[in-house]
Amino acid sequence: TALISEAQGHPPARGGLLELAQELVPLVAAQAGHPYKLFRDSAARLLFVLLDVLPLEGGEAKSELQALRAAALDTMTRLLEKGGSSLGKEQEGAGESQEGQGEGQAQAAVKESRQARETAVSLVVCTAMHGDSGMHEWWALPRLLPLLFEGVSDLEDQDHSLVVKGSLRFLAQALDLSKCPSTLRALLRLLPALLSKPSWRVRSEAANFLGVFLAKHSASLSSVSTGGQARAPVLDALVELLGDDSREASEAARDVLSLVITSDSGRGQTHALELGAKFNKLATAGLKKRKKKRTAEAAAEAEAGAEAGEKRRLRKLLAGTQGLAALVLAFPYDVPAEVSSAMVLLGRCARESKDLGEIVKLCFMEFKRTHQDEWHRHRQALQEDALEALNDSLEAPSYFC
Repeated sequence: TALISEAQGHPPARGGLLELAQELVPLVAAQAGHPYKLFRDSAARLLFVLLDVLPLEGGEAKSELQALRAAALDTMTRLLEKGGSSLGKEQEGAGESQEGQGEGQAQAAVKESRQARETAVSLVVCTAMHGDSGMHEWWALPRLLPLLFEGVSDLEDQDHSLVVKGSLRFLAQALDLSKCPSTLRALLRLLPALLSKPSWRVRSEAANFLGVFLAKHSASLSSVSTGGQARAPVLDALVELLGDDSREASEAARDVLSLVITSDSGRGQTHALELGAKFNKLATAGLKKRKKKRTAEAAAEAEAGAEAGEKRRLRKLLAGTQGLAALVLAFPYDVPAEVSSAMVLLGRCARESKDLGEIVKLCFMEFKRTHQDEWHRHRQALQEDALEALNDSLEAPSYFC
């Protein structure tokens, strides 16, 4: 790595770098799952030097570099997916008697996949730490990022899970795609799928990543011609995640949407109004009780679908409650009319269940904390029903109102 870096600054030595890369990249990529961590870190740095900062001139040389990148990604992707398929097979056959050799091979494949993921993490982190991250093409990100998130749900190796989680959070802060609109749109297309992964840990971490990602690239998204259209599926997926069975994922989605509303409110509140209308619709639909059908045939049909229908209703109610809470929390120092209306509806949601009441109470406590310094002014902006909902939730009307 050091010799190649030195050769890049020496024009007479540059001629053979591409040929050297064509020989080294397949060998190094194939060893991404090497058992020694020191080797994996060095391999990641070497791949970065060969595939990201290699000085090339001419269209033919650049097309050959693109082919090298694609081949390296194919090799690393196979290693990463190999462990996932082996783990699935191991879990499916857990109740059956298996050959000891077969079990050993499955465990070895999972371990190699885990080590390859650490190499991929190091490669992406190398890119983020090398100079101005806005100057990089981030060619590996669309292929590797979804596979990196799988490491968050690795319960067998907690250290590996923590390494991946910390790296993803660092990457969310360091990532700069302002000069790579195509990569930006590519990530916006693939990130919603992460919000529907089976593991709640992946869903929650993906939501946290999206929060920082959207906030950091808000200016780029507004300047890119298709930025608003590309962001719409992401927001829809976050709204869907509000009703998630996992409290952690639901709260993560709420915090992200609250940040989005806060960020957009300075540009006319268009998205804030649209999201507020969605939250209102979800909460209202969740509050509507299903009517019982009286005929015998209708009763049998209703009984078959009652449980599924009730689940959908409760999911809508939770999503609407968390969404309205996101709207309230998005304005910590002001009280727009939308916030007052949201608080009225939150008061109704709080009476539906103990869990929803706790969500609303925590939301109102935060609202109280951020507005109490100028409460004499903010109080005038609230409807009487909103004040009543606030008092009922906090159980301290004489102190606050």
